Amino acid sequence: MTLRKTNYLLLLIMLLAGACKNLPEPLAPLPPYEDYLRSLDKADLLKSRLGREWVTAGEKVLIRDSVPLRLPFTTSALFNAHDPEAHGFRFDLEAGQQLSISGKIQSDGRVFTNLFIREDDSWESVSSSDSVINITAEFDEFTECLLRIQPELLVTARYSLVINRQPALINPVSGAVNRDIGSVYGDPRDGGNRSHEGVDIFAARGTPVIAPTAGRISRTQVTNLGGKVVWMRDQERGQAYYFAHLDSQLVRSGQWVNPGDTVGLVGNTGNARNTPPHLHFGIYRRGSKDPMSYIRTVNLLEEMAPVDTSLSLANYRVDIEKINLRAGPSTDDTILGSLARHDFVTVLGQSGEWVLVSMPDQTRGWLFGEYLSELESLPGTDFTTDSQILAAPEPNSIAISDTDSTSTTRLAQWENYDYVVTKDGIRGWVEIDQSASGTR
Repeated sequence: MTLRKTNYLLLLIMLLAGACKNLPEPLAPLPPYEDYLRSLDKADLLKSRLGREWVTAGEKVLIRDSVPLRLPFTTSALFNAHDPEAHGFRFDLEAGQQLSISGKIQSDGRVFTNLFIREDDSWESVSSSDSVINITAEFDEFTECLLRIQPELLVTARYSLVINRQPALINPVSGAVNRDIGSVYGDPRDGGNRSHEGVDIFAARGTPVIAPTAGRISRTQVTNLGGKVVWMRDQERGQAYYFAHLDSQLVRSGQWVNPGDTVGLVGNTGNARNTPPHLHFGIYRRGSKDPMSYIRTVNLLEEMAPVDTSLSLANYRVDIEKINLRAGPSTDDTILGSLARHDFVTVLGQSGEWVLVSMPDQTRGWLFGEYLSELESLPGTDFTTDSQILAAPEPNSIAISDTDSTSTTRLAQWENYDYVVTKDGIRGWVEIDQSASGTR
């Protein structure tokens, strides 16, 4: 059963349970995240500030707080028991790609993992697990995905994570690589009267053409257009594969083939007789489909970094005039914005020399870790303030100190606020225009 079918069945069960108002429990076990949410409700914890913050953290990941990624991707990260938090990672899969998510968790409680896909402008959960990270899925259309990881309340957890994608099928020409794929899907043919319904994979005459997956040969024939052709039925995916311009057909109708079995040899029969030898490969399912993402190989991460027990949620400041905030841990990833010298950040995780950071406005992204420094006193920044020390850099924040004429030292900044430490060791925020004395 596919992930999507499983989800629809679960939704039906939950709707039926909701219709029967006299039932104290659902007809089937709830997914781990929803089951934990129910337990919080039963204990009246959803009415508490901590409970509301936990629910909000999970919801915010689906609305805005997930980090866009380019795959493959790996990271190590930490959750602090005192801070209800969720981590979200957003990425896209092409039709015909398989998703593989694996990870390791070290925690003193439960950690929930959910995979969501975008359906009609909302996120639909298609996989849910408790304290394990092991998800595989395949998609037959372009799909937006989101992975959410969130521990239960008051739990410290560390995890490492690897997200890979790979083509669902083997390249049907033995030994072929991506650069051997020539004419692509949709190219004009016959002066624009028709489109190319497949891809051409070039190889020497006589190179084996192999089954890209398991299936049954539905027919072999000779046509003016395709020359010697073979049709194969993939019953698992409900689609057919078309191999054309073969020099030889080496299978018969009704024969079962396994991945890698030879079905024919590369040639240039049919209307390809004036071109170099190649295989025309097509995929059909209620019309033709672009085979490219089904067979084009991509980079994989073979190893997972160990859980980093030294990682801690810590605050830092930018130690360079300007630094780009990126969508992923690479200079090839999209620039989300930039930070300036002394800007305040909190490190959430790391991937190699890159760190995942969160800013006071909840924006998240990746920075090169070398350009961050610890929050030590900025030279020449002692001053006295008559204003309150705030818990966050925003006007309506809670005051954590209201002592008059407090002696403070600047450690970092964010927009029009300074992050300071008082002589009594209290750390918090002060509006810049309220910094009454001292030099900035």
